[in-house]
Amino acid sequence: HPAKFEGAVAAATGMSPPQPEEIAALAGKAERCIELAVDINAVMEFVSSVSQ
Repeated sequence: HPAKFEGAVAAATGMSPPQPEEIAALAGKAERCIELAVDINAVMEFVSSVSQ
């Protein structure tokens, strides 16, 4: 997707693709990351905890 790989698209085409409004709206928001163990049970527990 051009918005996800803006640098690669710009390098290949010489122009930067416009970002969709939905992507541009995320620019001012804080990034949230959760580190999980490389374990299917940890992932399932996390998904369950945020789904309820």
